[in-house]
Amino acid sequence: MAQALYPVILTFIDLATGSNSEDVSTDVDWSSFSYTWTCMIILVVEFVMTLRRDLAIYIKLNTIGVFGIIMLML
Repeated sequence: MAQALYPVILTFIDLATGSNSEDVSTDVDWSSFSYTWTCMIILVVEFVMTLRRDLAIYIKLNTIGVFGIIMLML
């Protein structure tokens, strides 16, 4: 997930700031937004999603497939 999400977030940051960062690096870097921070964002989102005791809503959305995952993220 992080490999797909990092370039997307980086593109939105580039559009918002007007800069052009062509370097997409997967090295560990805590100083600025990087692949490492994307992994941490995904970890936190997934941890919060699993705090619920009743996971039936996730099971139902998973049966829909990709559309269910999109609805879940929105």
